Amino acid sequence: MAKIRVDSWSSKIENHKSETCGERSRTIVNRQGEALAYFRPMPMSEEALEILSPRRKQHMLDWMQANYVLPAKSSRKKGPWSLETTPFWRPVIEWLCDLTTREIWVYACRQSGKSTILGGWLGYVIDVVPGPMKIILPDEKVAKKRIKRFRPAFEKSPRIMHHLGGDIRNLLIGEVTDMDNMQLVLGWPTSPVTLEDDAIQYLAGDEVALWTVEIVDGVSTIDTLRYGTRTYEGISKRFFITRPGNKGDIADKNFEECQKWAIHVVCPECGQYHEAMFENVHIDKDKDDKFFDPAYYHYRPGKGRRKARYVCPHCKAEWSELERKAAISGCRACPQGCTIGRDGEIVGEWEDGDKKALCVPAVLVDPSFTTVDQLAAEFVAAIKRREAGDIGPYRSFWNNQNARAFERRERETGLTQLQSHIGGYSMAKRLVPRRVQMICHGIDVQTDCIWAVTKGYGFRNEQWLLWAGRLETGHTGRPENWDLVESFVRSEWVSAEDETVRYYASRAAVDCRYQVAERDEESSVVYDFCLRFPEGAVVPVMGYGRDRMHNSYYKARPVAGKAMRRFDLCVDTGKDRLWQCLYDKEKPPGPGFLHLPNDLPADLARQLASEAQLVKRTRSGREIVTWVLKPGFRENHIWDASVYCDLAAELAGVFHLQDVDYVKTVSGRMKKHKDGSKQESSYWDGTPSL
Repeated sequence: MAKIRVDSWSSKIENHKSETCGERSRTIVNRQGEALAYFRPMPMSEEALEILSPRRKQHMLDWMQANYVLPAKSSRKKGPWSLETTPFWRPVIEWLCDLTTREIWVYACRQSGKSTILGGWLGYVIDVVPGPMKIILPDEKVAKKRIKRFRPAFEKSPRIMHHLGGDIRNLLIGEVTDMDNMQLVLGWPTSPVTLEDDAIQYLAGDEVALWTVEIVDGVSTIDTLRYGTRTYEGISKRFFITRPGNKGDIADKNFEECQKWAIHVVCPECGQYHEAMFENVHIDKDKDDKFFDPAYYHYRPGKGRRKARYVCPHCKAEWSELERKAAISGCRACPQGCTIGRDGEIVGEWEDGDKKALCVPAVLVDPSFTTVDQLAAEFVAAIKRREAGDIGPYRSFWNNQNARAFERRERETGLTQLQSHIGGYSMAKRLVPRRVQMICHGIDVQTDCIWAVTKGYGFRNEQWLLWAGRLETGHTGRPENWDLVESFVRSEWVSAEDETVRYYASRAAVDCRYQVAERDEESSVVYDFCLRFPEGAVVPVMGYGRDRMHNSYYKARPVAGKAMRRFDLCVDTGKDRLWQCLYDKEKPPGPGFLHLPNDLPADLARQLASEAQLVKRTRSGREIVTWVLKPGFRENHIWDASVYCDLAAELAGVFHLQDVDYVKTVSGRMKKHKDGSKQESSYWDGTPSL
């Protein structure tokens, strides 16, 4: 070998011809001047190079676009999967592939591609990053249904079929599926294979809000499943995707513990990003600020402008469906408390956590699947059903379209809230305040007594509780015991301003629920009592709940041989109205406000706070809002009697009353001639005559 001259202590590399093999080699000279020659290695085959070279893991997005195929029999858009129609899943895919995120929770609306993403992650794990995996579904039926959606897509992927041994029937439910590179469990919360203490690297939960079992052996089901990933601490992934349920359930508790992220879209007009949510949808209303019929919002080409539109919160620009689609295609994920700049970058400070949560509402769904008009029509229909007492459609829209947990807000009733309703008049003196124009009675019948409520009504349903209490009649099944009730109904009231002015009740409503005869439904002492008065002056009432009345406030039916009409009343709706008059904090004294006397007995005030509003499920599965007696309270007769009194006032025309002060003002500006004609006075200001 040729000698190498050393010029310095630093190492030098020279190329030279090897005297032994005749090939160029690299010679390294060390500090001692010794030459170390390294010859070029012999050429290797491509197979050997592939084995020895470090393997680069394929990204889940690239793998799904190359290998995941949507079958025609279970997908509207068949063929290779892409983010074209569901770009909002990009951040979730990134989290499933990064090195820091350990747990992901997604609240997603209906038909947003939840099953597709879950199936894509399953296929990616099987083919690229194999490891023990569990997928938990609500129950066995859902598991069988979900696997039917996985199988067609897996059959189109040769790589997945290779790991399954070439036969899709090897994919099992409720048992361990052994593949050539990993184990897979498809189960439900109560299946034996789910409860086994096996080490798992990947955990997926589908439709967690529908899980009927939340606690197993005193521990949350989610926590029990999390314990199985301890062996793979630092490299595990937990992915839960569901439509939300109720506030505070098992899904919502875990969702709230994560770092919140939201999908932001860019406005095509102003170029600013904002969070996509249903609150940005503008829905037209009528002149009375009420929603139109739901069918009104379905857009028909050539029939004018759309009745519901997505509006940018920054520039107030109204988007077309094409503009909404373009905005969705450029969406970005943003952590809570931050914003997206015009360049698409996150603006603000946040701490990247290992648990992330994302919400996908229906306004992010491609217009070819869901339009704003359809969402508006469904929302209006749900609002109208809620006003009728059926809360199910409203909760369904909140969960399935708005992708948010539904919070059951019970209407509060408490004694402290009644303090602001105490007025400056007395119940004992039986005086009628100035603005009262009508008096009505409501009577709740018990076996041995009568509970009565007398209220005064004014312009726009302003109310005054004039008297409430118990009448000791004795057994109410005897007609002679009703003479005391007749005297009460026919009693007179004195005006607080002028003692010479007398008031008499316009209408009265009497409960006949507990006085129907055993044999003949059409004959009872209540009917006989009502016949003592002129027709329609005193009416019998039969109270029912929302499960019976559905959408009606009351229905009239002939009774007693068609001698009178009985009113079947939805007491739940009546108590809703009474709550608004008594407990609505946003309502000041005035229209729709119930005034209370300053000497209201404590036991009667306690009855006014004795009921609470709850949501219950009927036998048919409907969820309705109903009123029940609160624990610790024994009597609620004032509630019922007051509801009957309000029905009597409505039958008497309380909503047609005019403003007394306005009428007096207008009357004072008019002069009446001898011939009966009217003429404007010298100070007439143009106010129209009544």
